[in-house]
Amino acid sequence: MRQMIRRAAVSASVAAAVMVTVLAPSALRAEEAGGYQTAVKVTPLLKTTTTTSGAAIRYPSFDDPEVTAVLVEIPAGGETGWHIHPVPAYAYVIDGAIEVEMRGGAKRRFSAGEALAEMVDTEHNGRNPGPGPVTILMFATGEKGRPFSQKAE
Repeated sequence: MRQMIRRAAVSASVAAAVMVTVLAPSALRAEEAGGYQTAVKVTPLLKTTTTTSGAAIRYPSFDDPEVTAVLVEIPAGGETGWHIHPVPAYAYVIDGAIEVEMRGGAKRRFSAGEALAEMVDTEHNGRNPGPGPVTILMFATGEKGRPFSQKAE
């Protein structure tokens, strides 16, 4: 009888180990994929707590929130001009590269495949240093009727 109980306990332990070995990785994959089906591939592009200027990300509260998505295309050698984003915005460089300069001369470069959290209320200019156009997909989380970008004064 003892031997039967011992075999059952060993079998249960082996079964538990197999379940952990098989199920744990799929649970991790599901968590990484945000709960999507296993055939769905999720590639993290950006996870940050700061904007490109180093400021902490803050989410403003608006009475009439609005999300805007735009495609920004800058020709070779072109510039955005000095501007600010009064609301949080996020961008993904689809093609080419952009060099972002802040007042005071600090610069950051972002190339195709990179994502960024735009700086808020900080004057900056985007310049395309490349031989071809730069294409950027940008999402802004703002307020209805309020522009997501304004010319710097």
